[in-house]
Amino acid sequence: MKILYAITLTVIFLWSAPLSAEYCKYDDAGRVKSCEFKISGLKKDSQIIISYTQQGWSLMAVIFVKEFVFVEGEGRIEIGKKALQNMEYVTTRRDIVYGAGMMEAAVFRVSEELLHQLANSDGTVRIYLPATESKDRVIKATAGKFSELDEYIAETKEVLGL
Repeated sequence: MKILYAITLTVIFLWSAPLSAEYCKYDDAGRVKSCEFKISGLKKDSQIIISYTQQGWSLMAVIFVKEFVFVEGEGRIEIGKKALQNMEYVTTRRDIVYGAGMMEAAVFRVSEELLHQLANSDGTVRIYLPATESKDRVIKATAGKFSELDEYIAETKEVLGL
């Protein structure tokens, strides 16, 4: 009898998307709230968040600075030793954070092909954020930070029925 209960619970767990989801969050009614792939712990107090919106895949590059630097405009990304690629600018979110710091989160529209390149990249990934200062702000991450990106894409497509 215990084996039957164990098998039943295992089947329920495997068939229940909210229980087995790693990247997608659900509300109390079991509907998808969001699917996000977060990369934190980068140098220079920055984060990268990849999500799916009604307009397609987006990459949010977040930086924490002492003063606003007004990141706005087309972004660029360098994957490994490949040439720079442009990212279509959507918007920037700004806020003041605890400790009198500032947060700027630039949102870019990206292709699924670019996401696969990130997941399979070698070396370093650099994201260049256009700032109103004389030079770009750069977020640097190792390719290993994107190692589970393919699983995130697959889960997002399965959950959202893309």
